[in-house]
Amino acid sequence: MSPQTLTFIILATLIAAPPPASAKEKKKPVKPVVRTWKTVVDYVLKNGGEDSIKAPASRTLGYESDEITALSLGLDAEKSKDGREHTIFVVYEKTGTDAATPKEIVLGSIHITSVDSKKHVDSYRIRLKLDGTLIGGMHATGAVGHVVQEAMSSDSKVLLSVFKNESNLSLKEIDLAQLTP
Repeated sequence: MSPQTLTFIILATLIAAPPPASAKEKKKPVKPVVRTWKTVVDYVLKNGGEDSIKAPASRTLGYESDEITALSLGLDAEKSKDGREHTIFVVYEKTGTDAATPKEIVLGSIHITSVDSKKHVDSYRIRLKLDGTLIGGMHATGAVGHVVQEAMSSDSKVLLSVFKNESNLSLKEIDLAQLTP
């Protein structure tokens, strides 16, 4: 074998062979996505659609008005792991022509099923301060047209469990870009 052929074989082997372990790039562990409530609020304010929370839900949540102005983004039931529709409302006050001052967050989780050709609702709404502190919530259940709403205090075990799940979803699990107005 000629020296040129030997050189060619060695070069071809070096090019085709993977680099030694010490030369490989060390992969950094993937950190789970963690965001703050401020990040979520800012995202909804920038990308959310005009919405509102109307009576009787507004009253059941403890608001003093029949309609609360909000911007919202939601995740369709078909895209969620639990088959529920999830919504993030940012309750706001208009300041100036286009400015919106956020006041609170309301998280929503709803499941609609059909039973005996009637739609049935199982829904929770959770009212939060902007820092994510739980204020209270509500549960709505029943056949559409006959839904019963119940206020829930911030120390309700059921509400705390729903709050934990919805917070985990909003702050860690979903990609905010999946949410639609």
